[in-house]
Amino acid sequence: MTAPNPASLNVQLTELNNRSRAYSARLWYVPLAYMGAAGVVLAQVKAAALPVVLLVTGVVGLLLGWHLVGIENGRSRATEALKHLEVQLQLPASAQSRPAYTLPMLAITFGAAVASLVASYLLWPRPANIPATAPPPTQASMPWGSIGEVLRTIGEFGLLVFAVAQVALQVSERRDRLRSAFAALYAEYWRLQALEIEWKKADLVAYATDEVLYPDVLVPRDWGTLIRLLGEISSATAALGGFAYASLNNAVTDARRILNLVRGGATGTGLRNLETECKDSLEQAVMCLNDAMRAAPSWLQRHEITVADPESRMGKALERRLLEGAGRLIDPAARHEPRLGVVGKYVGRWLAAAGYWLNPGVERVKKPK
Repeated sequence: MTAPNPASLNVQLTELNNRSRAYSARLWYVPLAYMGAAGVVLAQVKAAALPVVLLVTGVVGLLLGWHLVGIENGRSRATEALKHLEVQLQLPASAQSRPAYTLPMLAITFGAAVASLVASYLLWPRPANIPATAPPPTQASMPWGSIGEVLRTIGEFGLLVFAVAQVALQVSERRDRLRSAFAALYAEYWRLQALEIEWKKADLVAYATDEVLYPDVLVPRDWGTLIRLLGEISSATAALGGFAYASLNNAVTDARRILNLVRGGATGTGLRNLETECKDSLEQAVMCLNDAMRAAPSWLQRHEITVADPESRMGKALERRLLEGAGRLIDPAARHEPRLGVVGKYVGRWLAAAGYWLNPGVERVKKPK
């Protein structure tokens, strides 16, 4: 049996990701839609028809719960297939199956269905078996009006919760898409910046002479995806990103020209001028891509990245850039400003002094008079 093609595995990985997200979304909005629809019906039904409506709602809820169990099984299978593909593609393990996030929705659906069936049984009208000669007993009638009002209130509240949840899901999905797009742009920026730093101090003509100049390393692996991600963030980001990749294309063209000229035996100042243009185009591409990231919404530019005690030069540069962006680096000695500013600094000092004086294990030496 031949090994599968990596390209087909990547396509399958994308399809499984989409399928897993679709299953997870259904496990959330289908129960909420059921609760909202039941609330709308119960809010409009009359008291006489309430037992029948509750019976139908309970039966539909049980069938819907059965359907959700199948969706949960499909989500679990998709997640296991993702794990297998990550092993085949030698990717970091990121696919996780957490039933604790979805089982509450199944419990809510089945609980609502059972509660509807029980309420239908309790409210179902029963014929009174009373002898004809006996006077009718005086019994307190059931407060059908109050029960109906309570059920209507619950239904309207469920409809409100459903509407709020739908809006929250839409907003959350859009913010997640924007975060993913900006993270891809951020990774591309650091990749180009690392290449720009390397090429800035390199002798490209010597690289071309030694056949170690590779212009294709500058080219993104997927132009279309990057342009689409730039457009999802904002119009300004897309425009500046387009200019950045135009400059990058110029740098690639200049690098290929240097390589071809060196192979043809050309020498002189023309190669050096072309080398300068290539480096300048690459530098402008990095700067323009940085401007594109700054054109993104402000909440996207808060990088949730923590670099703990970096040892590499790039790690230290990344930590410094993040601290500068957060406004917490206030001097060259890497002294961090507290998150609460001046107030936080003084509060921290007072708390530290209080902890020192209230600690019974600290031995305090009295100063001699």
